Amino acid sequence: MLSGMYLSCTFPFIPPAMKNLYVLCLLLMVHLASAQNALHFDGVDDYVNCGNNPSLQISGHLTLEAWIYANSWKPGAYQGNIINKEQNIPDYGYMLRTGDGGKINFNIGNGSWHEINTAALMSLNTWHHVAATYDGSKMRVYLDGVRVDSLSV
Repeated sequence: MLSGMYLSCTFPFIPPAMKNLYVLCLLLMVHLASAQNALHFDGVDDYVNCGNNPSLQISGHLTLEAWIYANSWKPGAYQGNIINKEQNIPDYGYMLRTGDGGKINFNIGNGSWHEINTAALMSLNTWHHVAATYDGSKMRVYLDGVRVDSLSV
């Protein structure tokens, strides 16, 4: 990153032995502050494929979470995938989705599907933290840190 880059600065308040470290830390902070650390999906055909590693075959306790910023909703809550890992024969997997005017949809499949659909709680053009948990007997959905729905399985 710094190859071929030379910087000459005077910092009278910093001991001479610390000046190079200070400049490196300053450059690193500027680089990190300008980094873009998000994925942008246009709502047409975008997705991230994480493969089918055995570590993704979660069958016990589970937490799914994401920060999302929606500028439109799909017609059905089941259509706006945030996280989706499913195997339909037999019915195993997990899904966190949103749509239908701002509803959150959470599914767990452990031989049969168990589903929660919240009320339409999310706003467009606003960052929201969505999360869903499963502890082996109860499913819970959270929006911006507040539990908004649950289901005993």
